Amino acid sequence: KDPVNHLENEQPIYETIPIVDHDMEYSEFFEKFLCENQPLIFSDQLTRKWSSVKDWSTSEGVPNLDFFEKIIDKESLVPVSNCSKKYFNSQECKEESFAAYLEYWQNYTISHPEAEPCKYLKDWHFHRDWKHSYTAYRTPQYFCSDWLNEWWENRADSEQENDYRFVYIGPKGSWTPFHTDVFGSYSWSANIVGRKRWVFFPPGEEKKLKDKLGNLVYDVESEEAKELEEKNGPITKFEIIQNSGEVVFVPSGWHHQVTNLEDTISINHNWFNGCNILSVYFLLKAELRKVEKEISDCKDTGDDWTEMCQNLLGASYGMNFLDFLSLLTCILDRRTRMLDEENLDIKFDGYSLGVNHSKFDISRIHLVLGYLLQDFVQLGMKEQIEKCEYLLDICKSKSEIQ
Repeated sequence: KDPVNHLENEQPIYETIPIVDHDMEYSEFFEKFLCENQPLIFSDQLTRKWSSVKDWSTSEGVPNLDFFEKIIDKESLVPVSNCSKKYFNSQECKEESFAAYLEYWQNYTISHPEAEPCKYLKDWHFHRDWKHSYTAYRTPQYFCSDWLNEWWENRADSEQENDYRFVYIGPKGSWTPFHTDVFGSYSWSANIVGRKRWVFFPPGEEKKLKDKLGNLVYDVESEEAKELEEKNGPITKFEIIQNSGEVVFVPSGWHHQVTNLEDTISINHNWFNGCNILSVYFLLKAELRKVEKEISDCKDTGDDWTEMCQNLLGASYGMNFLDFLSLLTCILDRRTRMLDEENLDIKFDGYSLGVNHSKFDISRIHLVLGYLLQDFVQLGMKEQIEKCEYLLDICKSKSEIQ
C-alpha cells in the first residue's frame, strides 16, 4: 500500500486488540502495527524500570501527588479541564496553579462527590518544563522514530521550546471525549498508576457518529450516539481496560474515548514518522481547504490571501505548510548527515536510529515532498517551490547512492 493514507477507510486486522510483552522485536512492531496502523497493548514489563512508576504511586497503589511537590514549583500553572462542563465539542479548560489542583485532588478523591466538578489535569508539558530536575521515564524503543518531537528538539527556525509529551492526572470518573489525535498522529499512553477504559473506532466508523452538520458526537455513551447508531447502522468498535504499567499504542485516525476507572496518572506522546507521514499531510491539506472556505469572502480584499490562510491554519490547527516543510527539512538534514558522516549517531531518548531506518525515512520524505511541491506551485509560493525542489534533489541523490 503506497502511498499509505491511514485516514481513509481501513478495516482492523485483529478481532481483539493484541497484548504483547516488551521483548517484541522492533521490526515486528514496525511491520505489523506501525505500517498496518493497528492498535496494540504492551504489558507492564515495558515500564517497570521507570522512576515515575516507583515515585508517582503509593504503597497502596494510588497516585502520589505529594511527590511532585519535591520536583516542581507548586505555583507553576497547569492546564485543568472540567469534565463536568462541555465547551463546544470538548471540555472547558483553564490554567491554575499545581498547588490549587493538589488541594482540589486531596479533597475530591476522599469520596469523589457527584455534586463537585470532576477536574482533569491533562496535556501538561511536564517533560518540557521539568526535565532539568527529574527524569520520569525513557521513551520505549518502539516509539522513538518520532519526527514530531525530534523536530521540536532540533529545529533551528524557532526559539520557542515545545513538545508533544504530556502527563495526565485525573480522578476516578474523569474522561476525554470522543476524538482523534492531533495532526493525524499516532499516540502512546502509559498508565503509571490506575486503570482506564478505552473505546476504539477504526478509521471510517466515526462517520456513523456525526450529526447532520458533520459534527462528531461528544460522548459515545450518550443517547445521541445511540440514536445515530440506530440511524446509520452497527458500529465496529473495540473496548479495552488498561491496567497500571501497561502502554497503549493508538494508530492514526482511530477515534477513541477514554475514561479513568480509578484515580490515575498517565504519560502520553503524540508522534508521527515515515509510516504515517502521508496521513499527516492529507489531513493538513484538508484543514487548509476548510480555512480557505471559511474566509472565502476575504479573498478579494487585497490582502495576501495565501499568507492569511497559512497564518490562520497555523493558529487554529497548530501547524501550517511552512511548519510542515520545516519539519521535513529538519528530519531530512539529520538523516542525510547520518549517512554522510560515519560518526554521527542520531538518537531519541537514548535509542540510536539504524541506517536502514534512515534510508526508509528519506524515501518517505521524498514521497510526501512530491505532493507538497504541487501544492506550493498551486499556491504560488515561489520560495517554498525552490526549497522543495532542492530537497527533492537531495532525496534523489541519496536514493541513487542506495
